[in-house]
Amino acid sequence: FWPEIWNGAGFVAGDATGYFLPQKVFLSAQLSNGTLPLWNNLVGHGYSFIGDSQIALWYPTTLLLYRYLDVNTAINATFLLHYVLAFALTWFCARRCGLRTAGALLAALVFVYGYFPSRVSLEWAITTGAWLPLGWGCLEAWLRTGRHRWLVVLILGATCQLLAGHFHYAFMMHVWLTVAAVLRLTVARRPTDRLTLPRWKTLLVLIACQFAAFPLAAVQLMPTWEMRSFSERDELPIRDIKYGRIPPWFLQQLVKPWSTYTQDPNSRGGTPTNMVAAQLYFGWLPLGLAGLGLYRVLRKRKRSLIVYASLSLVALVFAMGWVTQIYQYLPGFGWFTGVGRYSIMTALGVALLAGAGLDYIGLRFRVKRGRRVRGQISFGYKSLVFLVLAWSFVELRAVGRGSWPCPNPAYQIAFSRPLGSADDNSTPVAIAEASPLKKQLANYPTPPRLLAPLHNTITTLGIGVLPGYMGLKPQPYVNEETKIPDSWPHDQPPKPGQLDWLRKAGVTHLLFLEPEPLQAWKAAMGDDAGEVQMLGGDRYLALMFARFEPFYLLELSGTRGRLAWLDSSAGATAQLTTYEPDFVEANVDSPSGGTVVLTDFAYPGWHVYVDGTKAEPKTIEGKYRGVSVDAGQHSIRWEYKPNSVKYGAIVSLTTAVLLLALLVWLQLHPRTTNAGEPKAATSSV
Repeated sequence: FWPEIWNGAGFVAGDATGYFLPQKVFLSAQLSNGTLPLWNNLVGHGYSFIGDSQIALWYPTTLLLYRYLDVNTAINATFLLHYVLAFALTWFCARRCGLRTAGALLAALVFVYGYFPSRVSLEWAITTGAWLPLGWGCLEAWLRTGRHRWLVVLILGATCQLLAGHFHYAFMMHVWLTVAAVLRLTVARRPTDRLTLPRWKTLLVLIACQFAAFPLAAVQLMPTWEMRSFSERDELPIRDIKYGRIPPWFLQQLVKPWSTYTQDPNSRGGTPTNMVAAQLYFGWLPLGLAGLGLYRVLRKRKRSLIVYASLSLVALVFAMGWVTQIYQYLPGFGWFTGVGRYSIMTALGVALLAGAGLDYIGLRFRVKRGRRVRGQISFGYKSLVFLVLAWSFVELRAVGRGSWPCPNPAYQIAFSRPLGSADDNSTPVAIAEASPLKKQLANYPTPPRLLAPLHNTITTLGIGVLPGYMGLKPQPYVNEETKIPDSWPHDQPPKPGQLDWLRKAGVTHLLFLEPEPLQAWKAAMGDDAGEVQMLGGDRYLALMFARFEPFYLLELSGTRGRLAWLDSSAGATAQLTTYEPDFVEANVDSPSGGTVVLTDFAYPGWHVYVDGTKAEPKTIEGKYRGVSVDAGQHSIRWEYKPNSVKYGAIVSLTTAVLLLALLVWLQLHPRTTNAGEPKAATSSV
């Protein structure tokens, strides 16, 4: 599906470059220096890097790939690996639900390449969503075989999904898995299920295995919980919880995507959403086969598939936002926006039904001389399977890439593109070092902080940027008293108070795309206006902003910079000597003493030392770090050592040891099937 990625291209689209690429460049740089990054000092006024779960710092592949591969290759390898993983786990789920080879192939194709392509710029959707089919697959495998190994696989898979970083998808898997288990053990129980425990104990064991994943992933969950506690999502319901639904009228995309995807999903009113959240497509043939599969499972009472089909319909109701008012105050449900994401469960359920429909057609072909022939697959059925898979592949590829006749911007994959010559197809990372903007600010006397658009993209040059774009924004970034006045304040003449706010925030430069607002801001500064640099020929900026016009860099006069005295007498000096993400050192001198302010975010876990002695930290103006010092010369050191990381690691390691001991004990003391349970029987698909 993605020849550009296989050939080493880089993403240039949406959050891929505005959020994830800056994270990965920062991560790779820190790992290359032998440092485990806990704090990011380039985005906004800084934030807990370890607390942002979407970085997936402890995910099994993250440290390995970003330590030993270049950033672009690591990103592409992660992307491709999880497409393969999602395909394999959907195949596993389909086979365990009773589908044959052809049906499982179609189910995997429909789920992976129907749901994920439009979310290609959202890394968390792929890395976390890829694990979702494992839940239903392990449930069926355990109930049908009674083997404990599938519980172990479930624990490990659920832990990896939590470490992958997007807890909404993980929450969906646990909720839908629990409900499916209740139904499978009661109204949808199969006579051939092998249970080594009574049904209620079986359910408790399954729930216990699900909960075991949480302490195993505590090394990530505890820093993230700490970050959430100081964020805009600390109260229920969270802000904009209804955002991101699938409008009911937008479901016409299932049969005519070519006309639906040229319309704005918000054009008919209702709760706001976006094109990505509203996307749900399976393909024509799979949709028809899903209807046939539903008829088959209802007629033959295929209980497990009836359960999953019913839950996929419930997920669609959730995705359309019809029950948000009911669950918005509940923990778990009430912690996430983007209700359209529940459609991933719908996509998985429809994919399984499509596979069941294809298998049902196969039964019609397995007839010879008026009687059914086991194990024999006719040439006609093989040809039909090939045509169905080929058609679905071509259709999903066309729609998934935003190709004709479905020119949906949400689907279109924007990779590195030529800028000036036919052979100029460099990735953003490859040309970042040659950026004139990076060279211009390399020798600035204090670490620069740039006011610029396009989210965090400029941080890939090693330059601090405001406003910051974060998944969980700490309260000072959203409170009216402390937040930046307007998200993009200099695309028009400055408003009252903006210049003063930027100077206090330590902003040193402003990046302009057009000369008109530049002149307005320069006029507002008056005689104190700094020097203007015209950045021409900056291929990096041209690639990121998709424009060839020159860019303008204006130095902001009178700024605090990163370090300043807040209330000291004349002659006081303050100079940074070391400025690392987790470690800052400075030398200060003042005849009268006072308060030193570091214009970085004050956050739990930061400790300050004056002349080697631990001091009492201060929070300046509601968000900056500060400390009081006496008259004279002093050395100040700030260190970030969050307890949440230490305690999280202890909980994770302890849980791993206990689970390993329990597994060994179960191997040494195997249980036999209870006399009151049905004896094992060979299951026919």
